[in-house]
Amino acid sequence: MKLKITAVILALALLAGCTPSEPAVSAPASPETSALESTVPSVEPSAVPSDEPSTEPSGTPSAEPSPSEPPVYTDWSQLDPAEYPDRVGHYSDLYCGSELAAGKNYGTLLPYVGTINEDYYPDMLYTYGLTDREGGIVTDPVYSDVAFVGDFMLLTDSSDYDPGLGHYEQPPRILAAKDGSWILGEKLYFSREIGGYAVMYDDNGELMLIDPDGKRAVEISAEAASGFFGVTENLKDVWSAVYFVCVYEGVVYGKTSVPDPNDATMWTEDPVYIDIASGTLLAFPPEGYPSEAEEPYEEYPSKTFPGYEDVNGGATDAVTGEIYYTATRSDGGVDLLDEDGKVMWKDFDWADVVYPLIADGTIGLIPDQYSGSEPLWFCRYDLRTGECIFRCPIISNTD
Repeated sequence: MKLKITAVILALALLAGCTPSEPAVSAPASPETSALESTVPSVEPSAVPSDEPSTEPSGTPSAEPSPSEPPVYTDWSQLDPAEYPDRVGHYSDLYCGSELAAGKNYGTLLPYVGTINEDYYPDMLYTYGLTDREGGIVTDPVYSDVAFVGDFMLLTDSSDYDPGLGHYEQPPRILAAKDGSWILGEKLYFSREIGGYAVMYDDNGELMLIDPDGKRAVEISAEAASGFFGVTENLKDVWSAVYFVCVYEGVVYGKTSVPDPNDATMWTEDPVYIDIASGTLLAFPPEGYPSEAEEPYEEYPSKTFPGYEDVNGGATDAVTGEIYYTATRSDGGVDLLDEDGKVMWKDFDWADVVYPLIADGTIGLIPDQYSGSEPLWFCRYDLRTGECIFRCPIISNTD
């Protein structure tokens, strides 16, 4: 699908004075230019913020035409008036450009889609920015992925995205609190969230368990890992092969497949135990600890709603934990329902969802993804009131 907001049409619309009405959007004062004054969000790199988030949006002023350039004449009779939805949003007072800075006052941070790269069609390679709960832009769309996992937010810088990565490979990520109150200062590889900890490791093979306050509860050095596994190289790959099952009675239990030190063509599967209190790797479980602890299984409650079939759970609010359900109507359409069966979003199957789908009582959608209409707009709605709290155009690399 092409997103055709061409610069020519936009220029003609501006010259004609027939641009669609824009909602009142406030941007930080700047002696040069405001990114929201353009038709699209700024995607230019911004200055790295200082310890305090920047209060000025990134972007550079467009060059003024030279007086010597010939005038451009347009036959306005050949143009149909463009009809675009109103933009909704503003710049947060805590706007910090192309790099999220740790702060105490953002509230919940929510992703929005700013651009799409069509070079990899049919895959939809979006870039994401962050807004606050009131639709205030906090960062430009500079992330190839934003994920909420447990108490954590994972940000993938678009500069680290590699379309050639295999299915089991991953780019480094930035670990942060969901509200941006803390951010780790280094990019790490994410294993999983387990028992309230984010399990991360670096290129050298050091493993860390990060608690919900951003503190390192456990640090296992590359030297310790090398001695434990009997491997001196590619420790990052060794950790990527460990599946951490659960945390039970203060001990992390995992399973790993590692090269056999006596036969490089063979791999062995061994248990791994990490004592959180001492921060040490153990080849055998502590006394009284089961050799194989069980991963906790959370089953979503089964629901039925009058007039619906194929009711499925699992659409959990990434912040509040509230569960939502997708349910099929008799005419084949799919609605999103809350736990009481109230319709939160009708014809849910006609929208392209953005993950996390639901966060802090809001839903992020691209409503016209499958309708054929152009251009596409990202929208975020308050599920309880139906109010659109943020809307911006999605800019294609072909525009």
